[in-house]
Amino acid sequence: MLRRYVAAGSPSRRTRLTFSEHEGRLPCPRIDGLPDSGRRMVGVAQLVERWLVVPDVAGSSPVIHPNTDVDSDLDRARSVEPDRPWTTVVWNDPVNLMSYVTHVFRSYFGYSKQEARRLMLLVHNEGRATVATGPREEMERHAEAMHEFGLWATVERD
Repeated sequence: MLRRYVAAGSPSRRTRLTFSEHEGRLPCPRIDGLPDSGRRMVGVAQLVERWLVVPDVAGSSPVIHPNTDVDSDLDRARSVEPDRPWTTVVWNDPVNLMSYVTHVFRSYFGYSKQEARRLMLLVHNEGRATVATGPREEMERHAEAMHEFGLWATVERD
């Protein structure tokens, strides 16, 4: 067993630390005058501090060093193309009235009366209309809301 003594604290009131190193275990500091749980807590804090302060040794430190090449990561991130947007499509059904579909588009999406009517006529005449475009999660929420209103709706990629 190796013993190493380190003085800690202010010069007027020093605390003696004893590090016991056992084979296969990390150093376990013992501080005179503290209960066992307090010694362990201080020891863990000192080990964490030492681990964060010690320079990178064979990639063991999680600290990002200023000499790392971050520019290549940024270039790679810029070269990624944005994801194609998703759409919410409302389908024609034989159940809902045209006035109700217009009302749903106005109340849920906040479309003007003319835009809601135009979309309703697309649904009625062409059998479908794209009512919203955006991220997948948001389009899924819109489709679920349309289902709650009793309309047939799906989510598709643009």
